[in-house]
Amino acid sequence: MNRVVGIYKDHNMKIGRNLFILAITAIFFQNCNNGTQEQTVNNHTRDEKDRRVLVEVSKAGFGDFSEELLSDGKIIANEKVALSFQSSGKLVQLSVKNGDRVVKGQVIGRLDPTELKMQLVRANENMDKAMIELDDRLIDYGYRLRDSSGIPNGIMKMAKIRSGFLNARYELANIKYSLERSVLIAPFTGRIANLAINPNGTIDAYQKLCDLFNDSMMSVEFSVLETELGIVHVGNKIDVVAYGNELLYRGNVSEINPVIDNSGFIRVKAILQNTDGSLIDGMATKIIVKKTSSNTLFIPKEAIVQRQNRSVVFTCVNGRAVWNYVKRGKENTRYVSIESGLKPGDQVIVGNNLKLADNTAVKVQKLLTDNQATL
Repeated sequence: MNRVVGIYKDHNMKIGRNLFILAITAIFFQNCNNGTQEQTVNNHTRDEKDRRVLVEVSKAGFGDFSEELLSDGKIIANEKVALSFQSSGKLVQLSVKNGDRVVKGQVIGRLDPTELKMQLVRANENMDKAMIELDDRLIDYGYRLRDSSGIPNGIMKMAKIRSGFLNARYELANIKYSLERSVLIAPFTGRIANLAINPNGTIDAYQKLCDLFNDSMMSVEFSVLETELGIVHVGNKIDVVAYGNELLYRGNVSEINPVIDNSGFIRVKAILQNTDGSLIDGMATKIIVKKTSSNTLFIPKEAIVQRQNRSVVFTCVNGRAVWNYVKRGKENTRYVSIESGLKPGDQVIVGNNLKLADNTAVKVQKLLTDNQATL
């Protein structure tokens, strides 16, 4: 009996020892498993951070927004005239060349006055003869020229006609006028252009010698569609960029032609100051007409991407890219207004956003602070 009891006790001790070993083993493997799971989570988190897309963001602005209309224009001179001599002759003096700036009253050129001076001598002689003949005619009527204040008008008129006095007077005046016009004078201050005649050449009466244009104040002409006419008004400020020098000029719309041409365009004219003289007649330009509206939500153009034929903007929220469908409005050179889909202050992704998807992990590399849409 005692032996049986001893065997039974030994058996129970072996079972207890085995259970203890199993428990220790289970605890060991459980700890190992927990460590492995924790390591896996940490590795996953680290890998996700490593895969974050670096982006640039800008805050959606709200306030004044400048809508822009772009067009091509052409510079024209407000004051331009073709200069010519009113009589023919040999050009003996030419004081200017293309591009020269002249002042009002400056001599441009002279014709050879020799023949005109000879004609003037003959015209003076003919005038003297006509005066003698006029006095003879008045004697026939019982008057003398020295008593002209007492001669009836009818008799004086008849005597002047029969004596040839009127013809001689006209001839003398015409020669004097031609002699004065043999010197070409600048009628206003400006620049010389399109000069194509050399000195000592012969020039005909009213043949153009050159052009003179006043470049202190220039105009620019451009066209707008009838659908764009609501943006343009007389007095509108415009920006003009000359293709020739890439300089920016400011002007004001001065007139709008109230006629739509066959292509659906309307001609507009604006006035520009040309203080530095860099604008020239015929220069091609880019025109920017601005119209400002208030209380407008706007974002940089770069923030908009096209997905499924719709406009999408990704915003950055808690390190994630969030997909937003938006409705676009008016645009200018740098910004686009948003009618729906965003709210002021949203951080919109503007850089490295072409391959983003919804809920992509992102990291802000640069925050752009310029959100002024009135340029």
